[in-house]
Amino acid sequence: MWDYRYREVLEWLLHPHSIESFLDDFYEREVLHVSRNVPGYFGAYCDLSEAERVLSEERTAYNLAIYKEGKRVPNEAYTRKVQRHFGRGTPRQDLDVLDPHRVARLFASGCTLIYDHFGLASGRISKLMQRLEAFFGHRVDAALFLTPPNSSGFRAHWDTSDGFILQIEGRKRWRLCNPTLPLPLESQPHCDEAEGQFLMNVLMEPGDVLYLPRGTFHQAQAGDEHSLHVAIGLFPVRLVSVLQQALEHAAKRYLVLRRSAALPHDPTELQQLLSDVFSEPSLRMTLSRMHSQLRGEAADQHGDDTEGLFRQILRHAAGEDELVALRADALFEVIEVPESTVLRFSGNKVVLPKAAAAVIAQLRRRPAASVSDLRAYGPADEVVSTLIHMGLAVVLGPNSPSVSGATVTSAT
Repeated sequence: MWDYRYREVLEWLLHPHSIESFLDDFYEREVLHVSRNVPGYFGAYCDLSEAERVLSEERTAYNLAIYKEGKRVPNEAYTRKVQRHFGRGTPRQDLDVLDPHRVARLFASGCTLIYDHFGLASGRISKLMQRLEAFFGHRVDAALFLTPPNSSGFRAHWDTSDGFILQIEGRKRWRLCNPTLPLPLESQPHCDEAEGQFLMNVLMEPGDVLYLPRGTFHQAQAGDEHSLHVAIGLFPVRLVSVLQQALEHAAKRYLVLRRSAALPHDPTELQQLLSDVFSEPSLRMTLSRMHSQLRGEAADQHGDDTEGLFRQILRHAAGEDELVALRADALFEVIEVPESTVLRFSGNKVVLPKAAAAVIAQLRRRPAASVSDLRAYGPADEVVSTLIHMGLAVVLGPNSPSVSGATVTSAT
């Protein structure tokens, strides 16, 4: 269920290929290498300074893994123990914290630094993930890979998520083999790369993008300079999951599906029941329900762009001529329930009056709107105040002629 309202970033990633050609010819089918060699192409989202900032500010070992030639370096090699006291009457506890000097020495010795869930630490890359999630309608994750010159972190392997490889800096050569098990599930055993058929060698240069369908064998080696790339993982809703969800939902309504399989059942009656459960309307409804849930989970996982939030709160006066707009890249879900409207975003839930949904719908349709105009649709003052205080909307000022950058990128 692609949402073409949010196609801009994917078009930018794939250019000069169109989204349509990508979905028709490559998605879940073939490798795609978008060759550019344009240093700084991804600079708005990531560069070496952003990678260094995240790595230097990280204090726990949860998200950082270090590899060399396929072997993981044990955490003890780059962490140290510190004691923390969490309150009167509680014993001191040992915590493992990263030692940046040890991390640097390992990098200098040829180790690759891998920072998982990179979007949780970098607001810049989180914006990219939010925009891709809005288009694809499912979870997107990101990992940062910093490899020293002439080094390799992993041996040949395949992943159970599709991947966009974004080459930020340096060059890296990728050896690719066709999948021996197309689109593998997480539960399926890993195959040997020797069983796969060699596909191609790809030299990734700054600004290049490489799309790998899940199951594609790959191994990468940095060249004579360091390599920095971000791997964007796509986690689609598989048809098997839709069928499972549809059956689970039907079991709440049909007693026969909750009975023991050891009892005798009328096969004709059961077949008719399953035909109804797996009908196209039923599966479409299930898929829509799953996408709505995934969008809500995505909104919980990623923080919104709250730069200038306190300044926005101080500017907010809710005057007659005040123009407001939904904040660019705000990711939130609007849930209408019988007595109210619920906003779900960044792990938070805010309950608003029922008519608030109409006010938000108007804000979504316009690049900007005045509070006085929005009052015709519901409790605009309360809704606008809440959106601004939560970092989901911005004040553009009285009669502002410019609404640049105020286009919404939100989940529905």
